Amino acid sequence: MARKATFFLLLLVITYSSVKIKEVESKGLLWETAISVQKACLWLLEHQNADGSWGVGMLEQSRLTPLITNSLLSCGLSADDERIAKALSWISRNRLSIQEPASLAFAVDSFLRAEKEDVTLNFLLQDLISMQKEDGSWEESVVLTSISILAIKSSR
Repeated sequence: MARKATFFLLLLVITYSSVKIKEVESKGLLWETAISVQKACLWLLEHQNADGSWGVGMLEQSRLTPLITNSLLSCGLSADDERIAKALSWISRNRLSIQEPASLAFAVDSFLRAEKEDVTLNFLLQDLISMQKEDGSWEESVVLTSISILAIKSSR
């Protein structure tokens, strides 16, 4: 009986989190992975500021909020979720404070995952593209260039 209850509890956790991890499933780690991701998402949500952001101070908030919003959307939270809506609203209101390529790329991806193709998404994309250097890179970094390419390609 205990095994059956544990199974249904785990099934509820996985269903609730909407985690889709097929490559992990084949290695027999689906349960552990889903629970780990679920716990991490709940922890992040507990640390969200009242205004929808994460972090303290504009610089930290502009770095963390797009990244965490993107992470939570990848966990299966919907754009209709009040916490995600507040985070997306914070990004929209503070778009000009997001001045780093990686943060802009995560903001773009957040709006795409949330299927919020509005003026903010276009501005974020324009801001990201405008940061590209003459040599084709973003800040002469292979990591930032790769992240930027992924965000721009996803927007098509």
